[in-house]
Amino acid sequence: MNSSENASEVWYFSQSSVPHVKPEIPSAWLSEPSRAIPAEGPNRLLIDIENSPAMAYVWGLFNEDINLQRLVAPKELLCFAAKWVDEPEVFWYSAQDKEQMLRELHNLLNEADVVIHYNGDSHDMPIINTELIKAGYLPPSPYRSVDLYKTVRHKFKFTSGKLEYVLKELGLPEKASDGGFETWVGCMQNESWAWQKMHEYNQQDVITLEALYHKVLPWVDHHLSYAAFSQEHCCPNCGSTELVRRGYAYTKVSQYQQWRCNDCGKWSRSTRREYGVGITEVPA
Repeated sequence: MNSSENASEVWYFSQSSVPHVKPEIPSAWLSEPSRAIPAEGPNRLLIDIENSPAMAYVWGLFNEDINLQRLVAPKELLCFAAKWVDEPEVFWYSAQDKEQMLRELHNLLNEADVVIHYNGDSHDMPIINTELIKAGYLPPSPYRSVDLYKTVRHKFKFTSGKLEYVLKELGLPEKASDGGFETWVGCMQNESWAWQKMHEYNQQDVITLEALYHKVLPWVDHHLSYAAFSQEHCCPNCGSTELVRRGYAYTKVSQYQQWRCNDCGKWSRSTRREYGVGITEVPA
């Protein structure tokens, strides 16, 4: 399809017949998912999605309240990129074959113990869940959600919380160029060049996400504990056994041995208390 000749024609992936025009993408990027995760730790899945914009009839560009009668098409999942932490393969699936995309997405989530994303609690995961339930899927196996956007916003005070800015400030690999809004329009029109550009952009996002994950890992709270999987005395966040005693952690009535990981820098404490008081105050 020539986009200049069909600029007004937009493909909605909810339609029953969508042409499967395959972009020229290196075959190594299209590998089937495999559970290549160390057996002694949780399966940690990094994920990033791209979605189409909702489309509607509008009277103007500012201060419009768009009702449902003016909605032309809802936002939909265009593609997703995913990889297991510390494994080289990046998986990518798109709405060119929506049935396969959702099947592989559901399979990956079923295998994951931890799902890592950036602003995914409010954006990526709800869109994924919406697509899955519309396609008739049941919920995947429960997993712990680690939203690095929340870690960045709660632990630090960067001038901007945008991923692009945070990566630059921390000296991490940069996001790829997305080619502008025309890339999204091109994908909605099923243009091969647009899918190629989206693939490169989406893949790089999940690679930079992994770099950020490793950087902020010791700052992440409520990570699924490695110790629960390995049944060893190890760092709850990274699984290292290089732990050193560093004083004690205290609650109101108990004392616990405190530990620091020599690999990632995470602080932790023993689950069994060293000492507990025999008396405490009565609340007023």
